[in-house]
Amino acid sequence: MNTDIKDAGPCRKCLTVELDVNEVNAAFETIYADITNAAQLPGFRKGHVPRKVLERRFESSIIDDVKTKLFEQGLTQAMQENDFSPLGDPDIKLEDLEVKRGEPFSFTTEIDIRPVFELAEYKGLELTETLEPIGDDEIDSSLERLRYSFANNTEIDTPAEADNLVEGKVVLTIDGEEIFNQDDRAVRLEGTSFFGYEVGDLVKHLGGAKAGDSRTIEFKVSKKDQREEQRGMKAVITFDITKVLKTELPELDDGFAKRLGMDSVQALREQFKRSMEADRKNTARQEMEEQLVDLLIKANQFELPVGVIDRVAKSNLEESKMRMAAMGIPEDKIAADLGDMETHSREMAERGVRRLIIFDAIADREEVKVTPADFQKHLSMLAQSYRMPPEKLLKDIQKRNGLASMQNEIRDIKVTQMLIDEAKIKTQEKQASDQDKKSAAKTEK
Repeated sequence: MNTDIKDAGPCRKCLTVELDVNEVNAAFETIYADITNAAQLPGFRKGHVPRKVLERRFESSIIDDVKTKLFEQGLTQAMQENDFSPLGDPDIKLEDLEVKRGEPFSFTTEIDIRPVFELAEYKGLELTETLEPIGDDEIDSSLERLRYSFANNTEIDTPAEADNLVEGKVVLTIDGEEIFNQDDRAVRLEGTSFFGYEVGDLVKHLGGAKAGDSRTIEFKVSKKDQREEQRGMKAVITFDITKVLKTELPELDDGFAKRLGMDSVQALREQFKRSMEADRKNTARQEMEEQLVDLLIKANQFELPVGVIDRVAKSNLEESKMRMAAMGIPEDKIAADLGDMETHSREMAERGVRRLIIFDAIADREEVKVTPADFQKHLSMLAQSYRMPPEKLLKDIQKRNGLASMQNEIRDIKVTQMLIDEAKIKTQEKQASDQDKKSAAKTEK
């Protein structure tokens, strides 16, 4: 086999590979042997179909299989001989290649490769774990929301007042375009949030309404709204009310706790506290992992493979556009924000690829392996989260050719855990801001 390699850009190589006649003929023989052993044709015993019959019947399939085999063989050998580690798929169309028995086979392709760099120190990194303590008022709010989930709502014919539910048809328009239109939607008369939008005092907007009334709420989308493309726009909510309901809450006593499998209200409070502490511990862990990535990226600078970045950025952008469309955001609004979305998608792609390369380098140096026990544990955890049998989940993953991806995911988790275990972690408490406390108090029941 002959190989010619040229630079095609940062972390990108152009390979021209030629396999000789003997390698081509050997590939044909291997493919013919495979088909001979598997082919079942009327009038012939399995494994005894004449070669000429196979050539006529499966010529196209044989040629495709030979091209694939030779391409993979040549690419793998070229990478090994030159100590290249590929990153992503090569740019080539196999259908454009030609292969004939008794003739050499050649191809030219470009491929992104992993950058070569000196891995900076990754053990003993200084991280900060920020934990927010759980206050009694937060547990009270959680228990109050729990009571509302067990409430009885009874229709009444008196005007709506604070803490009542009003139900009906809701239409939301933003900047003159309809965003939301649904029947039988309900909102509680408390706080200032209406289906995720800050609209002002709901009692003021909807208090006194009765079945058959229609109320209109005009407002401007908050400049801090999570939907950046809607910030500052004029919005109108029309609410055609069909029902007013009064809520009757169960008493928060030991009897209520027993309905939930707990011995007492105190035991229920302690269970809520443990759950909230676990959530905050998980959030703090995620923040530490981001700190870890920031430190490693800062310490390890190298050129990035442009082709891989382009593909990942494009994928990120399409995902963002689909998510915004699913939220009901008009196409012209998405198009108006396309420039910022493209910039963000590329930044995320560069961060993700840098992380991948660094973590893979650490895994190689530390010889991090995925054992069968690691795989089974991860599979069981995923199956539990998806609420499906592990055997069925495994078949689904195999069907999508996702085993390699899952192996990489597990190895990544093991590397992350190793880095956290080796880090110097400083723990500190975070106090909730006044705004956070107000937001928690306004959480819809």
